[in-house]
Amino acid sequence: MTLWLELSANAGIENYNKPFRGGASIWIGQDKWSIISIQEDGGSGHWQKNVGKYYIKPTFAIGGLQQTYIGAGPYIEKKIGRISLWGTYALTKHAGLVTLQFRF
Repeated sequence: MTLWLELSANAGIENYNKPFRGGASIWIGQDKWSIISIQEDGGSGHWQKNVGKYYIKPTFAIGGLQQTYIGAGPYIEKKIGRISLWGTYALTKHAGLVTLQFRF
């Protein structure tokens, strides 16, 4: 692997008639920008999330997000230690999403 490319695959189960799911992701990044694409399928259906971001500061990023059931729109992220607060407003579906994430 390289420092600017990560690939991953996953498998799991969910509470659904067809419980098996599989997925894959690709992350590409260098310096202040990155792009991640996460794809899952199986069980309850296809799901995806795609985020492109640019770090204005090491703790603050802007970009764009597209996610199944949410839509697509601008993205903003603020990091405070191990906590990330990010949000988006999906212009395509007029829906907002705010998430607090803790990394350990």
